[in-house]
Amino acid sequence: MDQTDHFNLTAYFDIIYRHRLSSVCALAVGASLTLLAAILLPSVYRSSTLVIIQPQEVPSEYVSAPVTGHIHDRLQALSQIALSRTRLEQIITQHRLYRTRRSHGASMDDIVEYMRRHIHIEIPEYRNNSPDSRPASFTLSFEYSDAATAQRVTAQLADLFIDEDLKQRANQATATTAFLDEQLGKSRAALDVKEREIKLFKDRYQGSLPQDLEINLKMLSDLQSQLQSDNEAFAALQEHRSQLQRDLARAHEEKVTVTSVSGERSSASPEAALTLKETELAELQAQNSEQHPDVVRVKAEIAALKILITRRAHGDEVESMSPEEAELSREMDSADVDQRRLQTEIPTVKRKIDDYQQRIMQTPAHEQQFTALTRDRDVLDADYQKLKNKKLEAQISQNLEQHEEGERFQVLDPANLPLAPEAPDRKVVVIGGIVFSLGLAGALPFAIFFTDSSFKDPDELRRELALAVAATIPELIEIEGIMPRRRVLYQSLAISSACFVLGVGILLFYARAF
Repeated sequence: MDQTDHFNLTAYFDIIYRHRLSSVCALAVGASLTLLAAILLPSVYRSSTLVIIQPQEVPSEYVSAPVTGHIHDRLQALSQIALSRTRLEQIITQHRLYRTRRSHGASMDDIVEYMRRHIHIEIPEYRNNSPDSRPASFTLSFEYSDAATAQRVTAQLADLFIDEDLKQRANQATATTAFLDEQLGKSRAALDVKEREIKLFKDRYQGSLPQDLEINLKMLSDLQSQLQSDNEAFAALQEHRSQLQRDLARAHEEKVTVTSVSGERSSASPEAALTLKETELAELQAQNSEQHPDVVRVKAEIAALKILITRRAHGDEVESMSPEEAELSREMDSADVDQRRLQTEIPTVKRKIDDYQQRIMQTPAHEQQFTALTRDRDVLDADYQKLKNKKLEAQISQNLEQHEEGERFQVLDPANLPLAPEAPDRKVVVIGGIVFSLGLAGALPFAIFFTDSSFKDPDELRRELALAVAATIPELIEIEGIMPRRRVLYQSLAISSACFVLGVGILLFYARAF
């Protein structure tokens, strides 16, 4: 086993020795390219600035912020504007960035995209989802081959973010106020339309609305009571008239001519009789009260005589009446007046009863319609009040933003001037290049060996042909054989030079990109 290992190691060293020229060329090319990379690769400087999110000066319990949401979302929206093609193109032109790329014909879109890839925004992660854990800062950085230019561009980018944030917040507050003002006008118009509908409904169905039901019921009850009283009064009046008619008939049969003393029929005038009765009344009043039956009777006779005298004065042919007949006739006239009044009043009361009954019957249907109208009005009024409050809050927030007292970005650490390059790390480049060169120098001989189809030793020939090898002849180098070896040397040098030139070209192209 040891003999075999010794043999294998010897074979490996023999392979390396045979192709030592390739190994040396690979190592030389790798080391040269590593050295050139460490020298030619441009330094990339990274300038950073820390921007804090300054909370609004007025507590949020009193004035709500017009712009809310995750800082990631806000920065994403701001980045679309601050890092837009127009803004970055202005910065590129102002600071004369990437002149080499521009001189090599790169389009402005490619340069802008290249610059955008070298702008970094770092935001602290959330500890949890509570508002207190929201990040209060973010870091903005820019990478460029010149340290001073990287510092100036970083400061300008930070100013862009701050200005755009203020502008966006002010625009959003203004747009919110304008939108709420428009919505408030529409809500007010809709509320006015509904108020007019309710007014027209009240005017159209006045008296049969839900709020009139209690009054209508009371009026109906009063009218029904009045109708009942009128009917009873009318019935009593009819009975009274019938009795008066009977009394008149009886009094007419018993009628005698009014005489002063003897009681015989006399043709004395009613005026004389009136004088006598007035004298009699004065005597009775002197002796009795006004409620005495004789006083009441004589008063009635006097009233009847006055009616008789009045009728005669108007030229009516009036048969002489006794005082009793005159009183009954007066009562009959009064009863006729009451009867005519009741005959007019009762139908009127019935019509009113029908009208109030109709109102009461229509109230449920009108109540549903009125309830629907008032419900819609209440909803519109609630929306109007809500929009009114929101508009007031939006106006306060707008004033807050105009006075720059709201939440805003503020530079805490200005853009620094980087003293050491961020990349490349030349130590890593050198160490990595050396390791790669050594690996390439060790692997290249084996690659050439295993891709060569010629027989390298007797054992390989014996295994391939299955024949015993009688003897081996070592390589004889003659004057004629020197030229092939030199040809191999020249080929190796040419390939190495080509690889070296290609590597240098790649390094120069990458270096000029900055």
